[in-house]
Amino acid sequence: MTAIAFCYTKSGFVIAADGLSRTLDSATGTYQPNGDKHQKIFPLLGSGRILAYAVMGDAVASDDNSFDLKAEIERQQKRLATRQFLNLRDYLGAISIKVEKAYERATDTCLDYKPQPDARDEYDRLLARVIAVGYVAAKPACVQAEFFFEDKGRVERRVSTVPLRPGIPALAAPRDVSGIIDNDPRFAEYRLPFGPEMPIEHAGALIKRRIEACASPLAAEIEPLCAGIGGHIHIAAVTPSDFKWLVPPEAPLGNN
Repeated sequence: MTAIAFCYTKSGFVIAADGLSRTLDSATGTYQPNGDKHQKIFPLLGSGRILAYAVMGDAVASDDNSFDLKAEIERQQKRLATRQFLNLRDYLGAISIKVEKAYERATDTCLDYKPQPDARDEYDRLLARVIAVGYVAAKPACVQAEFFFEDKGRVERRVSTVPLRPGIPALAAPRDVSGIIDNDPRFAEYRLPFGPEMPIEHAGALIKRRIEACASPLAAEIEPLCAGIGGHIHIAAVTPSDFKWLVPPEAPLGNN
């Protein structure tokens, strides 16, 4: 599990993620800790594009590492480096088509994945989610691509545009945790004021607190999946002219 928070401001985007990583122990069927300084946010740059993307889910989809989500995205980024796109949805869509095919090859040959019998909803089939923010052809946008397990050799891909709400933070976290953080008085210490005029540095502090709320013992008490969130929080800012780290990562990507 991963928590990703992001916010669009008049100056640009900020996006943050926790650094905790876990790997699946195939012998026991349980996830085991695998470090707390893993990188989950990356720049995505190219012709007419200044973007950051964050990943959550099965970044490495097999014991032998024959599928690696970040490596596959980088491969497609290079393939499309000089190609022009009118918008972020088209660009991430072009990347995700190839990622879907790579996932299907992995699930067909080596990914021993089965939905849990007590699955509560379709998101128990979620393999991974990629959230991209930034500028394509100088136009701001946020788009996410999701990959759902159907059967060995079959993966469902969904690409959707996330509405931009200037100055209002967004959170991708387990189920209804976002609404609880916003409304439960027990999370009041994690809430900072926000609005469309706030500077990008304040927006960075704002979304950092959202990640910290997801990693709190209280969040894990409410939603056990939050026990898999924590570690080093890294934050990137994306403006029409630049990608930069507000809080840099400390180690490369692992499983999420």
